[in-house]
Amino acid sequence: MPTTLETLHQMLARYNDMLDLAEANNWEALAAMGEQCAQLRTALQATGGFVDHAKPADLPALHEALQAILALDARIREHTVPCLESTRQLLSGAVRDRSVRQAYAAFGA
Repeated sequence: MPTTLETLHQMLARYNDMLDLAEANNWEALAAMGEQCAQLRTALQATGGFVDHAKPADLPALHEALQAILALDARIREHTVPCLESTRQLLSGAVRDRSVRQAYAAFGA
């Protein structure tokens, strides 16, 4: 079983890959990589208070890895949030158009 620090380094590597995927607009691969990160995060959470169980000598490295993951997450969101927003607008426009067509169809137009 990997240590907390090893698991965080695995997550950090995946976040680096996710940034590359986000910059390349490779959304399917990004989602798959995000799922891998979620599994690692779940494994960390299962240990319960993983910082409490860490070796004192590992705490600075844990802090550094967590800060790096948060910074990468922010950079990934710079790419994903605009795409998600445009998708949301596209979908809401389609729903609105369908509602208008249904409303006029009810009047036999």
